[in-house]
Amino acid sequence: HVVSSGRWLALATLSLLVACTSRPLQEPPIKVRWTRDPESLDPLLLANQYAADAANLLYGSLLQVDFSTRNFGPALAANLPKVELVGDSLTRLSYQLRAAATWDDGTPITGHDVALTLKLMYCPGLPNEGARAQAGFIQAIEVDSRQPQRFTLVCHGQAPEFVQASGDFFILPEAALDPQHELRAVSLPTLQRRPATTAPDSALARLARHYRAALPSPTQPHSVLGCGAYELTSWQKDQSLRFRRKTRWWADQLSPRPLVLEARPSRLEFAIIPDDATAALALQRGDIDLVIQDMNFHADTTSGEEGDIKACYEHGATAYVVKPLDFTQFREALRTIQAFWTSLNRPPRTN
Repeated sequence: HVVSSGRWLALATLSLLVACTSRPLQEPPIKVRWTRDPESLDPLLLANQYAADAANLLYGSLLQVDFSTRNFGPALAANLPKVELVGDSLTRLSYQLRAAATWDDGTPITGHDVALTLKLMYCPGLPNEGARAQAGFIQAIEVDSRQPQRFTLVCHGQAPEFVQASGDFFILPEAALDPQHELRAVSLPTLQRRPATTAPDSALARLARHYRAALPSPTQPHSVLGCGAYELTSWQKDQSLRFRRKTRWWADQLSPRPLVLEARPSRLEFAIIPDDATAALALQRGDIDLVIQDMNFHADTTSGEEGDIKACYEHGATAYVVKPLDFTQFREALRTIQAFWTSLNRPPRTN
């Protein structure tokens, strides 16, 4: 998902929160300041960067950014896709989903969920123009009938960025949105060729209705759409959002677990504080632990290996912090990092 370069440190620090190990049973929530409300948690239309940050807690994608390297790594996918160039105008990207990847009810995530998600991008009545533009190069999907966790994306054109873009959208559950599997009979190319002025048929109308009803909102924070590590428990518009770590999340079965699937804190709270001075006072009082703002990129990790340190600096890190495993020490380290970048560090003046 699109991340401005100035937010790499902020998001890397947020990934520090999510990736730290050693979880006490009754730990207090990590409290983070946001400058504005996310406005919507619709995965097809993320209104601002805070909406994207929240969506990454709730939903899952095939690939996800590893903030220690700024590269995409496998998340729901078991590996990066196998690339096959066909002639001079097509690319086939073959994916295998992780065997452990499931929805919250325990049912496997399959290529049919990926297919339904792509079809949502062409469903009338939904705010899907941006998602459609992002994934418009995908012109067909082929799901393996015998092993539905395998599928191939057929892409128009040939470009290196197709690998990253093909995995950079949130996967949504077919069972919740199209329980009768009506859309399986409708191919993706058929929907892509469908004139925008054509009235939706009954199956597409039901799909749009189910989708809108399932979206999280301030009045209905719980949603069945996500396979991410967190669930939204409270959303007070323009005030706060609270997230709780799922007690039974599919990635907990993985050993070792990749960094992109780490989910450390039991609870996360985001306070909406537009004013910088008010946020600084809240930070001093201990009402919040972290202020998300534009800062330089640095790496936070439990590894102290020289090779890992060297690799992070080669990827543009300006600092390297070995994360404490103890929660109290971790929280103190977080505050020290925040104090350095916000109080002691002197960036150059900009016009």
